[in-house]
Amino acid sequence: MFTRPTLLLRKPAASLTGVLLLLSGLLIYAFLAPGPYRPLDRLDLLHLPHVPSLLRPPSLSPPAQGSSSSSSAYYSSWNRPQIPGYCDPGSADDVWAHKYTEENLLLSRAFGASGTRFRRLVQKAMRGEPVKMGVIGGSVSRGRNVLPSETYHARIFRMWNETFFPHPGNTLVDGSKAATGSRYFSMCFGSHIDEDVDLVLVELSINDQRGNRLMENALAWETLVRALLELPNAPAVISTSTFALQFIQGLGVGGDVHLGVANYYDIPVISLRNPILPYLFADPGLEWKMFGYSKGIDRRHMNALGHEMLADFTTHWMRDQVCKVLSERDAPPRVESAEPSWWTAPVDMGEVPRLRMTDVWLKVNETQISLQPSCRSTTTTPRLEPSSASPDWHFEEAPLGKAYWSADVPGAQISFDVTTVEGRVGVFFLRSPKLGLGNARCWVDGKSTVGETAVGFWEKEQSVADYVELAELLEPGKHTVTCEVTTGTRDPGGGHAVKIMGLASV
Repeated sequence: MFTRPTLLLRKPAASLTGVLLLLSGLLIYAFLAPGPYRPLDRLDLLHLPHVPSLLRPPSLSPPAQGSSSSSSAYYSSWNRPQIPGYCDPGSADDVWAHKYTEENLLLSRAFGASGTRFRRLVQKAMRGEPVKMGVIGGSVSRGRNVLPSETYHARIFRMWNETFFPHPGNTLVDGSKAATGSRYFSMCFGSHIDEDVDLVLVELSINDQRGNRLMENALAWETLVRALLELPNAPAVISTSTFALQFIQGLGVGGDVHLGVANYYDIPVISLRNPILPYLFADPGLEWKMFGYSKGIDRRHMNALGHEMLADFTTHWMRDQVCKVLSERDAPPRVESAEPSWWTAPVDMGEVPRLRMTDVWLKVNETQISLQPSCRSTTTTPRLEPSSASPDWHFEEAPLGKAYWSADVPGAQISFDVTTVEGRVGVFFLRSPKLGLGNARCWVDGKSTVGETAVGFWEKEQSVADYVELAELLEPGKHTVTCEVTTGTRDPGGGHAVKIMGLASV
């Protein structure tokens, strides 16, 4: 009657015997092996098999094309796939390694940064949430000499949406504006990209030219990136640095000054100049490869190949961050080898620095006011409206959606209310060689003796908006900007017309 229990007890005995044999084998190996036994040496942690987690729901099948009923359920229950092939360096899917040398890729990273914010973006995408990208840049980003689909940011978005994290809700907002630099965007970026962006690509390295405005551009770039980092979604920011061959300042560009600011704010800088210029030095004729296009050569704007390379270098950096997150998911906790100390303790690298680069350390415990750039123009909603104006000023609507506050009578004044946090205020006005434009004297809070002159006439072919900064050290709060048409003019025909397009403050 006890036969069955006896049989049941044989299985634990057999299991114990197996364990003893395994331990014996390990001991024999430890004594006879030529080196120390490290059982994890041959374990590829990067390619750990996917283990379903009890904390995550099982994967769902992708929704059928055109189906809306199951789409939200699928993406909200997104479960990470196997580690993708592109995470394996040198594999067939590592397109970067097959296209560029190791030196190309290393030199493209002018500053690699910690990648903290970007990895948080990756984690958001892994949760099945859509990602919104924004672009701040000049004529290169605007696509001068290339097709819209050939721009570097269009290529980056395709890599993200087709390879890294496809999602029907992923979007790209191109907020670039030709012939525009950090001094404008530091106050008006909110009129070009959405407030809820998750990633911002900033390309202003050749727009912020080195020269007599070097420090002004550096401070403006800091204001821009600091304000971007303070946006509601705490977006990641990547500086995509281009270069040109035809500026009187030489091969040095504003991006060289941006680099120090990027270090301070932990913003990665992807450089096109660093890996490419050595080849142009070796063979100057290769400039056609980078700047030539169907109508000739434009040494200020890279061609489609340049855009392709800048996109590749940027997505290569992004690839490393994506793979870092994917490899750590479901993997054993990483054991830190550094000895415990205050400088090895965990710290949030994604936080905006307490102080600006120009602040003194004694302010470190003071509460810093978040930057609130404001830009109102004659084409925004609500549009720029004066607080007072003489009868000679009127609102002018021009072709192609343009509009101005205009006057052409010397002595005519117009005033606008403005609020500032950092103390910088400026005005945007039209410049042209052919519209009979004159000058305007502008000042803040009635201090006409310390104002600036906005000169409407210039010899450039374009009729475009220009910017003049009126003050940079104002007290936080409300102020009044006043502009007056002057009797003096540089227009060869003696024109006095002044056309105000916008007002900016930060």
